[in-house]
Amino acid sequence: MVGIQTSFSELYKLTNSIARYSPTGHFLATAVAERLVIRSTVTLKIVALFETATPIQYLAWSPDSEFVVTLSYKHHSLEVWNVRQSEWVGKLEDAVGGVVGVRFAPNSRCLLIWAEDLLRINIWDLSTRAMCYIQHPKHGPEKGFVIRPDKKYAALAEARDKDWIGIYRTDDWSLIKQFPADTNNLEHLSWSPDGQYLAVWDNCTDYTLLIYKPDGILLTRYIPHRANTTPSLGLGIKHVIWSPTGQYVAVSSYDGVLRLLETVWWACVGEFRQADADERYADVWVSVPSYHQKYEYVLNPPTHATVHLRPSNQPFPKTACTCDFSPDGAWIAFALKDATPTRIYMFSCRTLRCETLLQHDSPIRTMRWQPRQGRLVWWFEESDSFGVWTEDEGRGQ
Repeated sequence: MVGIQTSFSELYKLTNSIARYSPTGHFLATAVAERLVIRSTVTLKIVALFETATPIQYLAWSPDSEFVVTLSYKHHSLEVWNVRQSEWVGKLEDAVGGVVGVRFAPNSRCLLIWAEDLLRINIWDLSTRAMCYIQHPKHGPEKGFVIRPDKKYAALAEARDKDWIGIYRTDDWSLIKQFPADTNNLEHLSWSPDGQYLAVWDNCTDYTLLIYKPDGILLTRYIPHRANTTPSLGLGIKHVIWSPTGQYVAVSSYDGVLRLLETVWWACVGEFRQADADERYADVWVSVPSYHQKYEYVLNPPTHATVHLRPSNQPFPKTACTCDFSPDGAWIAFALKDATPTRIYMFSCRTLRCETLLQHDSPIRTMRWQPRQGRLVWWFEESDSFGVWTEDEGRGQ
């Protein structure tokens, strides 16, 4: 376990765990009933305090950390506040069709508001107070809507006579391209790091991955096949993650399989299952219970892991598997939360196989890569402790 000295502030009131750091990291916004409290992250002193008309049920920062929007789902109203000038900017109330979600545009001066009936997205310009609309979004703000990495364009899944994809400019939200998606029930989409490709996939019952160019040209359709070359029918896609370099696309599915596609010919170059992560060629580190948790290298590990079988009368878990690329794209951390919840598999994109297996005595709750140092950090379900893995040491701490 990594030794870290910590200190704690006094307790502050909070409503429904609503607290958000600003994108710059300079401020912390918290909701206390009808009050929006802005604190400095350095001193924790209050730098701005606002009184809202209705209880706060959601809040979000603008990308430049200058504005905060507060939302009341129950009263169908939202308010916008200028943090630096400590003033109220505007309010929308009794929105037609209700409000299911809000999101700031990349320029921080427009607010995208999803109607509860998903008939349209209202775009409110905070500078001019003008309002425009995008019709027929398929989903809310959490999926089916992605902004390109350069912030200039956005892709939106639309529900018309079938699934469509619209490409919009983010400066004036004008439509520049619209094309039908060859899906049965479009679930989500994702831009490549360079913004040249758009990954689109179907819902959980249809394993179909489509790669489009922004002009609507379909480059490839990926459906996994069995050994007899027939399409593999079964559970669909859970996550699609691009490597930071754009060299690979990792596709995890509800059946607990991780597939790796290269982005030249869009061929599958690796397919990882729990059974494939054989300890015969993976370094195995097993946690040793102690006050400061340690990991020991196992020369002769057990051949099989303890696998938790899902009862046939229970649905598949929402997080069947979790995967994430390291910042340099050299590693994929892969966890099967339902089958082997105490294990993390470290797959190398250089050798295309599992190189390290981390075995714990408690289930993994979540894991994240540190963006600059390339360390994997994970937290446990049943304790307040956490673990760290680094490539140089090749083991957990």
